[in-house]
Amino acid sequence: MVALTRRYWFDAAVAAAIALGVVQALFQPHADSASRWFVAPAVAVIIAPLLLWRRFPFGAPVALGVALAAATFFDYTVIYDLAPALAAVAAVFLAGMAEKRSLAFAGLALAFAVVAVVTHNDPGGGVDDLAVIALALTPCWLLGLALRRKHEEAELAVADERARIARELHDIVGHSVSVMTVQAAAVRRLLRSDQKREREALEAVEHAGREALSSRSRGCAISRRSSRAHARPGCRSTSTWTAIPSSFRPASTSPRTG
Repeated sequence: MVALTRRYWFDAAVAAAIALGVVQALFQPHADSASRWFVAPAVAVIIAPLLLWRRFPFGAPVALGVALAAATFFDYTVIYDLAPALAAVAAVFLAGMAEKRSLAFAGLALAFAVVAVVTHNDPGGGVDDLAVIALALTPCWLLGLALRRKHEEAELAVADERARIARELHDIVGHSVSVMTVQAAAVRRLLRSDQKREREALEAVEHAGREALSSRSRGCAISRRSSRAHARPGCRSTSTWTAIPSSFRPASTSPRTG
């Protein structure tokens, strides 16, 4: 139950906002409203895109803004209802949380454009109203932007920790293989000349160890080249099969995208 609540609380809030907006439009219409039978479904259409926010993180807020601006051409009082106003604020916040910074700024520009359309369609609106509303929405957008950045930093921290664990595990395995190969070679040299079967088995172990360390060295070289763009320390290559491995960074530590 708690898991479902955490997962679907936003959808429940959006559904409640739609219900509130429809009830308010039907039973408490604005004095200048042209028709409650237009405002009620219009409120539902305006807020409904937020139900698809998880699937369309940027498209849903954009759709809400477009629907809101279009509705004001028919009845400008729709923006004065509580539910559409709160949904518009939520849309600006979600636009700030866009995965790409360019999309976040595009969302803010679209929000200002919607505000301009709404104030233009309002007979009592003016430039001062446009400025006040835009200034009021900007902190909401900045909050979404900051939250997105914090989420990205958390993802990077997790990726770095996973890379560190991978390097340590790689060092342990590489060291064990090196020791195993050295010991196999030492034991092979102590065998008698008539122990042919044991010698062949130890030679197979040595060969497998050399191949593993050689593959590790090539993997480190590829990883180091791929990580130069990220300015991350690479791993030392093993010049001989008896070298003790150093560190290793996975070729990719990215997850999808915050």
